[in-house]
Amino acid sequence: MTWQEILGIISMIVGISSSIPYVIAIVKKQAVPQRITWLLFTMLSISFLTSAIMTGGNVWFTVGQLIGPAAILGLSIKYGTGGGSRLDAASLIVAAVAFVLLFIVDSKLAGLLLALLIDVIGASLTIKKVLKQRGTEPKLAWAIGSLGGLLGILSVVNFSFENLLFPIYIFVFTTFMFLISKGKWK
Repeated sequence: MTWQEILGIISMIVGISSSIPYVIAIVKKQAVPQRITWLLFTMLSISFLTSAIMTGGNVWFTVGQLIGPAAILGLSIKYGTGGGSRLDAASLIVAAVAFVLLFIVDSKLAGLLLALLIDVIGASLTIKKVLKQRGTEPKLAWAIGSLGGLLGILSVVNFSFENLLFPIYIFVFTTFMFLISKGKWK
């Protein structure tokens, strides 16, 4: 087993672990997930996993990035917010068009950029929520997610723009979320 594979497995464990404090915070009503965000994150994690398998990307890291969002999406149905506003509807429409294009485009890079556009749409909804409703995101979850993203970057075997873009994006987004989340390390 190579050191990249070992780091990949560790990044998967850390990625899954980042969801644990988030799930606990949701159940304790200390976190309020944005439903559309977690729907888009889950859909994209499935497409990123498929891409990682096909291109030799970091499958372990991507599996870790799928399990958590799927669990949080499930909890967001009962404990979450969002889904009924015009912004949510517009975001879903744009994301749906991009998602369809994702499977039509012939370029791996164009597909990856469309996937990241969808992810950014989802992320922006949670960022907007956090800026309006401080204290609705668990800092610890985002800190752990940031570490997982960093380990994901370090574990990429085939260095290419396409294989590095997703873990770099995860690292940047989760670090930003950690920085804007207020409150204790819950």
